[in-house]
Amino acid sequence: MDPQSLSATFAGISALAAIITSAIAAFSLIGSRRDSHDRTRPVITATLRKGPSMSHGVTYLVIENAGQSVARDVEIDFDPPLPEYETTSDGQPGIVAPILRKRYANPIPILAPGHRLKNIYSYIGVGHDGNVEKVPDQFTVHAKYTDDRNRKYNDSFPLDREVLGLETQSSPGGSNEPTKRQNKAIEAIAWELWD
Repeated sequence: MDPQSLSATFAGISALAAIITSAIAAFSLIGSRRDSHDRTRPVITATLRKGPSMSHGVTYLVIENAGQSVARDVEIDFDPPLPEYETTSDGQPGIVAPILRKRYANPIPILAPGHRLKNIYSYIGVGHDGNVEKVPDQFTVHAKYTDDRNRKYNDSFPLDREVLGLETQSSPGGSNEPTKRQNKAIEAIAWELWD
């Protein structure tokens, strides 16, 4: 092989290597940009949480922006839809479905990072075996929203109140009245800090 052919071959290999290196760098840059976008996007979540131990039988629905940026035009829908009722099973004014329907009737313009929307979802009243209000135990929350660059997101959260209700916990024992008062005070503090 003459030196000119050899030189042309090495030049071709070098050009091919440069093209491959450029392609790898471009894919790395795209991946890095996507990773950065995923880390800084808004993330709307829906969860069920038990109230502090002093509020036995209360379950909260919490809609939260757990992401790093603002969520805009947040739409929350329920499947099955929240039932239409105005009174509870014992004839009292309903608070769960009517208030949730009103709160999520329109898109929420802005939900900042770390901001929570908390509502009572269910509660057990004296003399009731189960939830006082006629809301489903199993349901899905659908969240649609956009970020500051108008990118759209659509997330779904299947929730089950019965799973949350099967949690076990211990309570302070003994009949010492000062200890019981102290425990109640600690529970009240926990309630304030829980939010």
